[in-house]
Amino acid sequence: ETMWEEPPDEFKRGIFIHDRKITFLPGSKLKCIWYRDDNWSPLYSGGNVVLEGLDLYAEGMLYAIHDDLWHWDAPYINEYRRCRIVGRKLKNANCIGGGVARNARIIIDSCWFDNGVKNSLTVRYHNTDIPDAAGDIWITNSWFNGYLGLCYYGGTSHLDVYVNGCKAEKIGTRRETPDSWIRNIDLYSWNNEQKSDTQNLEDMRE
Repeated sequence: ETMWEEPPDEFKRGIFIHDRKITFLPGSKLKCIWYRDDNWSPLYSGGNVVLEGLDLYAEGMLYAIHDDLWHWDAPYINEYRRCRIVGRKLKNANCIGGGVARNARIIIDSCWFDNGVKNSLTVRYHNTDIPDAAGDIWITNSWFNGYLGLCYYGGTSHLDVYVNGCKAEKIGTRRETPDSWIRNIDLYSWNNEQKSDTQNLEDMRE
């Protein structure tokens, strides 16, 4: 582990990855313990990123992975395949905190997420407020110790989410902000195992 008193500005939100596929071999591990109060995470996913076989332990930051390009106009696809993400004492408790931009796609396949916090959002994605934007998320064969939350935001944007073969405490939608009242997410969920079939997560903790 490498530690700095103060990271340079371009590293403030983590290692920024874009237009790249990174395959982690079995036995390789990434560990980051860094207690910070600002918007920081070990990895920041830019556009067209594929992370395969990542084994990440993150402690003390905002997220384990930040995947938020919600004001980008350029189409992109970000993929997470066969990843294991463990977060501890994360400020937002999100193993992935994400936002989906215009014409963007997120793919999560055969991944394992544990934030160590009961009744919380283990993985969270929100829509964008770019007018008439459209995006989608495909999540398959993955495990979440807590909730998988899809958060509606913006006005005329739309997000389709497909969740299949996953296990979580709950899988559902909620507002991203208190004034996010337009339900612009369609959630299609099948063959999943969860403690409740409700798709309303409004009353759960952040």
